[in-house]
Amino acid sequence: MKKYFVKIMYTLFLLSFLVSCNSKTEAVKTTEIENKEKVESEQVESEQEDRIETVKITATGDIMYHPGTFNSNVNAETGKYDFRFFYNDMEKYIQAADLMIGNYETTSTPTRELSDYPMFNTPENSIEDLKNAGFDILTTANNHCLDSRVQGIIDTIDALDKYGVRHTGTWKEGEKDYLIEEVNGIKIGVLAYTERFNGMEVILADNEKEMVSPLNEEQIEKDIKELKSKDVDIILVFPHWGEEYMTMPTEKQKELGHKILNWGADMVLGSHPHVVQPVEKVEVDGKDKYIVYSLGNSISGQRKEFLGIEGVEGGLFVEMEFTKDFKNKTTEIKSINFVPTYVRDDRSSGKIQYKTQPIVEYLEGGSLRETVSSGELNEILKLRTNMINVLESMEYKLDS
Repeated sequence: MKKYFVKIMYTLFLLSFLVSCNSKTEAVKTTEIENKEKVESEQVESEQEDRIETVKITATGDIMYHPGTFNSNVNAETGKYDFRFFYNDMEKYIQAADLMIGNYETTSTPTRELSDYPMFNTPENSIEDLKNAGFDILTTANNHCLDSRVQGIIDTIDALDKYGVRHTGTWKEGEKDYLIEEVNGIKIGVLAYTERFNGMEVILADNEKEMVSPLNEEQIEKDIKELKSKDVDIILVFPHWGEEYMTMPTEKQKELGHKILNWGADMVLGSHPHVVQPVEKVEVDGKDKYIVYSLGNSISGQRKEFLGIEGVEGGLFVEMEFTKDFKNKTTEIKSINFVPTYVRDDRSSGKIQYKTQPIVEYLEGGSLRETVSSGELNEILKLRTNMINVLESMEYKLDS
């Protein structure tokens, strides 16, 4: 009996010893894992502290589809209208951007015939060609967004989604959301609003009013604060505002532009006047911010000889480079560059093709200087001079 008792005690002691050893081994392993994870975490934090990233964003103005810009051009392979030549000459500027943004000032729906002013409807492959040209984001808040009524909003959004173009300014019912893009760890929020709907807003039922984005001060301030709460680093606001063909902003534009920056936006990039308006540099809490009151026409069929109005062939590509310091959690505008553009009515191929081109290439030694008549060259250079004078008329000086 005594031997049996001793045998049991020995067995229990052995089991206890083995469990103790195993626990110590596991404890050592756990400590090693924790130490390794701590070191890795500290390394990541150190890397984050030293991390500085940049993002380049380029914006242009109103993209319009007057039939004269494209209706003599059909893609032989697809049988569809061809828009591919619109931005061929702007390729290097578009491809240099991490995000390329424009204002799609039309609708695209199969429910009605193609149409131009005053009720635009454009083939959906226009969006496909913009995507292939390098456009990443299209804003849709403008006075023509209801030209094809509510169904036009829905179909335009479907076409944008189909071709992988991000968008903001109109939404399907119940799907309103914020557009936030992230590039190199930098979060960019894009907001778009319109001052007018050409009277078409009356067709909206109460439950459909959220499908559009009116230029409402309370809503703009709320949206900016909401983006701030989502830790967005850069906020770009695209208001469709002002008076058509006026080269100076209204008092309302100036007042609201400053409010938008004070509420927390970094850039205000306006459209609608169809001509370029001034740039204003504004300091807010020690940071430089900018208002471009109107980017002018990016592409359109509007011309001086048709309208008797100066400047409608002109527009801008605005190149903005932002830098984020991850250690200090600050983001600022590193540089801003303005590229004046000219919409050329090019008939050299035997067809009418409207093309957006950089005016710098019409200066001495430029690749386009010898492609136009002396008369047209003089008009282009005059347009450039006038645009620069307008851009600098609120004390901001462009880089030479």
